[in-house]
Amino acid sequence: MALNKNKLGGALLSILAILLLLVLMDICVGGVSSWLYHRSKYGIFHRQLYVLNESRDDIIILGSSRASHHYVSSIFADSLNMSCYNAGSEGMCIYYHYAMLAAMIERGHCPKIVVYDVMDLDAMEHPGPTFTLDAALDRLAPHYGEFECIDSLFDLKDWKEKLKLQSLTYRYNSKLVQSIKCNFLPLPEDNGYEKVVGKLPDNMEFTKEEYNDCELDSLKLLYMQKMVDLAKVHQIKLFFIFSPCFKDNPSKAYDAAKEIAHHNQIEVIDFYNEPALMKRELFRDLMHLNDDGARFWSSFLSMELKKQLILE
Repeated sequence: MALNKNKLGGALLSILAILLLLVLMDICVGGVSSWLYHRSKYGIFHRQLYVLNESRDDIIILGSSRASHHYVSSIFADSLNMSCYNAGSEGMCIYYHYAMLAAMIERGHCPKIVVYDVMDLDAMEHPGPTFTLDAALDRLAPHYGEFECIDSLFDLKDWKEKLKLQSLTYRYNSKLVQSIKCNFLPLPEDNGYEKVVGKLPDNMEFTKEEYNDCELDSLKLLYMQKMVDLAKVHQIKLFFIFSPCFKDNPSKAYDAAKEIAHHNQIEVIDFYNEPALMKRELFRDLMHLNDDGARFWSSFLSMELKKQLILE
């Protein structure tokens, strides 16, 4: 009997030792990842930290990679005589864009103007690893517990997700390599705008929209409406922008986004297939303008925004 008790006690001590080792490893690995993340000087993590914690800019650009590569911040700042920051982020959809704006407001700053570059994947289901709620939560995990609006997104998941978030390593999972890049690989940018270079190959044809058969996502549309409501309550001038794309007529998801905008008297500026902008030399690929195209488009759009603001 005494021998069995000794064995049980030894087993419990072993389990406790393993748990303690795991906790220590989590603190060490997660702590290093957290330290690197929060001192990011470049790239997507730097921009995220700036928007969440520091930005006092008058104009905020929201959207996916089409936002980050299409809107030259300095051109809008010069044209509209307001400070401007491009908070576009590759692979992110409406959940992330909503959280960025809501977090800024939560910490006490309301931009005067929000330029929201609408993408069809902001309104429709997507089976891939990007443009989903999970992708947004993964990007925002380091800030769980800091903002109610971010925590509310995690409330959409089950209790197991919150349990996992108690681990620092889990919060920064898959971010270590990117954090190193964001600390030691400088990327030229203009207040968040990241230029891309290159020209659309001559053998790449104008294509049909590829997501026409996808279903609309009611939760995404709900968060699009929540962002509209947020802007209304805080008297932020919100624009829904459909920037140039070297594709055929947009999918039905764009119609759903337009319906929300029109229903809420939100200004829509649609240049998705604007003939004046459908030039190969302005595009890097079918979805993205190159730097020349972004500068042309930003100058074009800034004039349109100025007209809209003067008419008010």
